[in-house]
Amino acid sequence: MSQVMQELLAALSQPIRLSTGVEVGVSVSIGVACQPTHGFDGPGLVRAADEALYHVKRNGKQAFAVALAS
Repeated sequence: MSQVMQELLAALSQPIRLSTGVEVGVSVSIGVACQPTHGFDGPGLVRAADEALYHVKRNGKQAFAVALAS
């Protein structure tokens, strides 16, 4: 999963050229949760992914984190 997430971060972090010609940078932070390790229902998975996302944001952004096992 780590390799795929690194490639996804790299692809999503590329500068974007607007129709006006202005280039803007984008930063990406991703929280990951998987069934059944992190929950069985939608709300539980979203909660776990959200916790992982905020872990990334508190620790420097521009990265990904996988939720802790519930």
